Amino acid sequence: MMTYARKLALLLFTLWAVLVISVVFITLQRTHRNLTDLRGNLILQRLLKLPQQLLAPPRATLTSHQVSPLLSQAGEGVGSLAETHSVAVQQPPGTALPNTSQLPVAASITSAGAPTVSTLQQISTSRSGTDWYYRLKTTVELSDYRQFTLTAPARWVLDLPGCWQIQDTKAQHFSKGPVQSIVVGYHPQHLRVVFWIKKGVSIPVITLEAGQLVIKFTASPATLPQSTGT
Repeated sequence: MMTYARKLALLLFTLWAVLVISVVFITLQRTHRNLTDLRGNLILQRLLKLPQQLLAPPRATLTSHQVSPLLSQAGEGVGSLAETHSVAVQQPPGTALPNTSQLPVAASITSAGAPTVSTLQQISTSRSGTDWYYRLKTTVELSDYRQFTLTAPARWVLDLPGCWQIQDTKAQHFSKGPVQSIVVGYHPQHLRVVFWIKKGVSIPVITLEAGQLVIKFTASPATLPQSTGT
């Protein structure tokens, strides 16, 4: 028969086991409830965000575009960059002409914020006695210019500041008169007109007629024995 002490120990052990099992059960139940609530909250948040995602506009795809510059030949429109060309010049008999690579002709430059492009349309020639006139026909009225001379061979140079394009890129040659040839070249900051003059010809006189430059060369009959006609 079990003694009173053993019965008491068995009862205490049973109570302790029941208490431990109850604590474990309650803990597991609370943990399960917390996990369930957390999962429910996540699902609820996703459901709440779903209408916003469906109604939000699609994101625009960013793409990079590289703009290619447009090049144009002289007198054929405009571009965003200049392209340099050499003037083809035929040497007249007995005349040493310039290296035309030093006098390039390039396309006009026009873009947003760029200066206005002027055009040299024509250089005409006329004569009155021993005076020879060379008129520059341009699309703008001229008021500023720069001139200087070069030697070996003799040349008189006229620079017109600004952005220019040339309507006729061919060099002009003359069998009579104080000027042997006229070569026009485009430069980034100015237009250059080079007059190849004969020996003994003085520096010309420049005047303005209706905003157009008129260049007058004076040559003596002894220097130009054949300067008859135009």
